[in-house]
Amino acid sequence: MAGAEAAAEVAAVFPRSPPPPPRRQLFLAAGGGASPRWWQRRRRLLRSAVPPGPGLGLLGLVFSRFCCSALAGPVVDPHVTAVWGKKVALKCIIDVNETITQVSWEKIDGKSSKTIAVHHPEYGISVQGEFQGRVAFKNYSLTDATIILKNVSFSDAGEYVCKAVTFPLGNTQSSTTVTVLVEPVVSLTKGPNPLIDGANRTIAATCTAATGKPAAQIDWEGGLGEMESTSTLFPNETVTVVSHYVIVPTRFARGRHITCIVRHPAFDKEIRYPYVLDIQYAPEVSVTGYDGNWFIGRGNVQLKCNADANPLPMEFMWTRLDGQWPEGLLAVNNTLQFSSPLTYNYTGTYVCKVTNALGQRSDQKTIYILDVPFKQTSSVAVAGAVIGAVLALFIITIFVTVLLTPRKKRPAYLDKVIDLPPTHKPASFEERTLAVPQKEAMLQEENFALQSQYRERDAGNLQHMKAVNGRQLTCEAEEPQEQEGLQPMYPVYQQTYYKNWSNRYPQNSGPGRVYINPREHYV
Repeated sequence: MAGAEAAAEVAAVFPRSPPPPPRRQLFLAAGGGASPRWWQRRRRLLRSAVPPGPGLGLLGLVFSRFCCSALAGPVVDPHVTAVWGKKVALKCIIDVNETITQVSWEKIDGKSSKTIAVHHPEYGISVQGEFQGRVAFKNYSLTDATIILKNVSFSDAGEYVCKAVTFPLGNTQSSTTVTVLVEPVVSLTKGPNPLIDGANRTIAATCTAATGKPAAQIDWEGGLGEMESTSTLFPNETVTVVSHYVIVPTRFARGRHITCIVRHPAFDKEIRYPYVLDIQYAPEVSVTGYDGNWFIGRGNVQLKCNADANPLPMEFMWTRLDGQWPEGLLAVNNTLQFSSPLTYNYTGTYVCKVTNALGQRSDQKTIYILDVPFKQTSSVAVAGAVIGAVLALFIITIFVTVLLTPRKKRPAYLDKVIDLPPTHKPASFEERTLAVPQKEAMLQEENFALQSQYRERDAGNLQHMKAVNGRQLTCEAEEPQEQEGLQPMYPVYQQTYYKNWSNRYPQNSGPGRVYINPREHYV
């Protein structure tokens, strides 16, 4: 029907060509009595009867319209993941400019297919067979053929085809593949055996991810033990994963947290199950309350039995080792009360025994009754004395360090000259004056008059000695005490003194002379 209408449309578009001329006319044109001019007009008429250009263009347009529209299939998701027992949406968007006469969904079953649902603009929506009640179109629009598949089961996995029938182009279709996942059932339980302090490797907790497709991934957090996992595959391709957390129990691990972490593609996020370790151990017992200052007549004292155990202690029992149980003692659970003032009869050793499901432990305390109480040093006073002693020691250390540290003295010029070897010739007065710092140069100018006075005084102290064994001896008298006292104060005077002494007293150049070297030349 559609092909006949298309042919009629083509016939209306293209005009029919004129019939061929009779055979007689063709014979006359070939060589009979017809003129060539008539034949030429006939040829022009035949050429104008069927215009080749526009006809071929319209024909190509029609064929391209058929071909191109048929290749544009519905828009679907190539792969869709569905979760067992939940619902999933299968998208199908039809984007064509032609009239849509019907849309439908089919499921491929081997080499055949079966219809799931049909939407007709005139007859409405129809859902077939086993899919009734589980399949519904998301919208009533023919351009959006998306369906919702509820209560997904294993049989729903496979290939689905979305078809659209248009006029005049015909059918167009696209397919999508559905994969069914199964969420695992996650559970966390404690180990089959109790965790006892000092025991060997024991399962602390078990984390199970049952009947998942694909297999779930299980990890542990805690850092106290090791993970041991096993997997079981079932005929429906589901997998059960069981993971044990194994530790070596110790009482110090009691109350610690471990966490089971399960990851699966069907989960929106990872699942975390926390668990608190419960370690059992025998009682740990200690007796307190005795301060060592129990004296005759003291009252309101007691001993306390402290026990740490898991499970909780079942029984507290007080006994005395070295004598009979005195009157005035009252045992109430973990407390031993001395209800009357103390006497010598209370001196002795008292034992507390604690029992739980794992055993019995005990501790004891020996009590001494004094005649009179001894004075206890206040803890505040002791602390103050210790702090004061530390501060005093610190101050004394600083004082001794300051006294014993040598002070570095700036050496004078004369000390530098004395340290030179005997063969060294001191620099001249002019050269030393240039090397004197500015401060010493100012001091030299202020004391110039004082230097002149000392030069005249020193001249009287020098005298010539008598000749000894035919030799003339020149000596220098001892310098006065005042001169030694002025050496540190006036170093410039010492420099000028050497020069003046050598100028005023020239040395003999004869072979029999005796020369006393100035002490500045000795080291």
